[in-house]
This record gives sequence, structure tokens and C-alpha cells, in this order.
Amino acid sequence: MENIESKTLYLLERYRSLVKSIYALKGIEGDYDEIVKHLIDTSSYPEAEREAHFSLLGDLAALNERFRRYHWLSENYRILLEMTNTFMHTFDREVIYEKAFQLVSQVMVTDGFFIALYQEEKKEFYIPFFMDTGKRYDPITIKYGQGFISQVVKNRKILHLSTSQEAEAFEHVRWGNTEQDTNTALFIPLTLGEHVKGVISAQSYKEYAYSQEDVELLQTIGGLVIHAIESVELYEKIAKLSYHDDLTGLKNRRAFQKDLEKAFQEWSGGQEIILIMMDSDHLKELNDRFGHDVGDMLIQRIGEVLKKIEGREISCYRYAGDEFMVLLKTEVPRDLRQIAGEVLEELIKEPLTVNGVPVYFTMSVGVASFPKHASSREELLKKVDQALYFSKNHGKNRITVYGQKDE
Repeated sequence: MENIESKTLYLLERYRSLVKSIYALKGIEGDYDEIVKHLIDTSSYPEAEREAHFSLLGDLAALNERFRRYHWLSENYRILLEMTNTFMHTFDREVIYEKAFQLVSQVMVTDGFFIALYQEEKKEFYIPFFMDTGKRYDPITIKYGQGFISQVVKNRKILHLSTSQEAEAFEHVRWGNTEQDTNTALFIPLTLGEHVKGVISAQSYKEYAYSQEDVELLQTIGGLVIHAIESVELYEKIAKLSYHDDLTGLKNRRAFQKDLEKAFQEWSGGQEIILIMMDSDHLKELNDRFGHDVGDMLIQRIGEVLKKIEGREISCYRYAGDEFMVLLKTEVPRDLRQIAGEVLEELIKEPLTVNGVPVYFTMSVGVASFPKHASSREELLKKVDQALYFSKNHGKNRITVYGQKDE
């Protein structure tokens, strides 16, 4: 009897220790094993009492799991809140990729990590962010139908591989550190509504590295990531509409003002900032004779040519109506009339064709440069406008460089 009482006191003390461990959120698996072993080895306990002990152990195990789950949710709520706050205040894709990797790395092993975006119209994946063993690799593109990510997009299901053997059933596409295979991998589809937009993946060189909680957390993070990327794409579309002309695809007047201001801010004294302003001589006649559709064809034709000459130094804009502007930044002295002449020659090389009839058109052009003709941005705009005005009022179809009106 005394032996049973001493063992009962021992078990009660161990139960008390378990409860303390649960509240302290410490690992207690060993305590469970020890108590179970003690109960099994104690044949002197009545069966009902033994069952009561096992029932209590089961209740404590359930309580431990619930506490652990709440603790996990609390810790990761902080991470998700931090991520949400970051994504709400940025339209920078790189910030989104880096933050996602940083936070995922805090809560699970990430020997490998990538974000793959599915480009459905091209039937390919663009992988802008990929980390392997602490090294970031350059973006790559792979064809749809290859590798794990294609399976995830096709099946619209999470793929959780716990060992390298489980991966043998799938076609491999390897990149990054190809000398060592990962043994555990999570591939989570990034979905928006009914569409799969990509895949987020975490990988480890150890087997059985990820729990179900890791799967759920990466799924939640993936949802935040794809919504943030979608917001960036929407922002970029709005920004493009804000700074681009629908009819020609060129930048618009707002973009010109912004770029010109930037050119002056970055001017270091060695550059020449050149403006070429041009205006169609025949838009009104074309509209009156053929209709506004043909007038739009003329404006589009001018836009097509100007887009061909754009480059690192040259930017082109639809300034207003049938007025266009070319912004040129160069450190090499250039003949202004020659520059404008090359643009004009390209513009009038081929006529428009309306109902099988060639329709020729001409342009009036004004040119001015900083610091040769002006001492400020405002003055440069005024001078190039005056040069264009001179061309329009002296026969049209001509180039006027400010200060060289007699040529």
C-alpha cells in the first residue's frame, strides 16, 4: 500500500510538472514518455485507476497541443502583421520579395526559397527571386509543363515532399546550387480567385523539415505576397496610363515635364539638354478631307517613328494634339539642325495610304538647347516654342534652330 501511495505521489508531482511546462510553453514529450512507462511498469494499479491516469495524460497532451498552437499563432500573427504593414506601404517588387524571404526564414528552414510567377499567355514561369544556401541567383524563365511548379499550377494543390524519394515521381528542373538536392520541399500555389498566379516554395536539405503549421503559414504568406504583387501590377498600369499616351504609346506631357525636370536636376555641367518640338502641318486638312480616323493615323505614324529613335539619350513624347517633343541629353556636341533633320527625314520617308492613295505630310520643327540658348528649364521651353512658332509662320515644313532663323 505504501508503495502505491509513493508512486501516486510521484505521478501527481510529475503531472504538476507537466502543467507547469505547458504554461511555460516548454517541450514536455519526455515527461509524457516517462509517466506512461511508469504506469505500464506498475501492475499493482487497479485497471480503473490506470485508465484514469491515461485519460488525464491524454487531456494534458490535448491541452499542451492547444497551448502550443495558440503560441504558434501568436508568434506568427506578429510576422504576418509586419509583412502586411510592409506590403501596404510599398509598390516595389524587390521589397516584397526580400520581405517575404526574410520573414519566412524566421519561422522555418529555408535552405532554398523562390517565388515563381505564372505568365499564362506565354505558357511560362518567370522566377524573379530565388535563394539557395544564402546566395541569390539571377531571375530565370522556364516553360510551363516542366518541374514541380507546373504540377502545382496544373493541379491547383499544395505539394509537400518530405524526402528526396518522394520527388522521384516528378520531372526535375534544377537551377541555383545544382550540386546538392533538397530533401524536403513545400510548393504552394499562389491563387487569386479562380486563377493560379504562381508558386511560392521553401526547401530544406533535411528530411521531414516542415510541419503542417509550416504549410499553413507559407500558404498565408503566399496569399499576402500575390495580393501585394497584384497591387504593384495595378499601380504600374495606372502609372503607365498616367504617363503615357493611349493613341501613340509615347510618354505624354506629364511625363515630359517630369523627365525634363529630372534632366535639369542631374545636369552636371558637361551635358547639353536639347529639345526638338515638332507640329504636323496638315492635321486639320486631313481631318476635314478624310475624317478624324485618318488624322489619328497620322498621329500614330509620327508616334511609330519617334519610338524607333528612342534610346538611352533620346526620349520622345506626344506633347499635345499633333505636337510632339524630343528630349535629348548628350555630352558630345551635336549639330542641332542635323539632329532634327534626321528625325524629320524618317517621319516623311513613307506617306500615309488612304483608300490606296498616298497622302504626304510635312512637319514644322523648332530646336533649342541648354545651356546654349537658355539658362533655365522654363526658358528652354519658351525658346523651343518660339523656334517652332517661327517655322509655322515662315512657310512651314522647315526646321528652325533658336537663334538661326535666317537659315
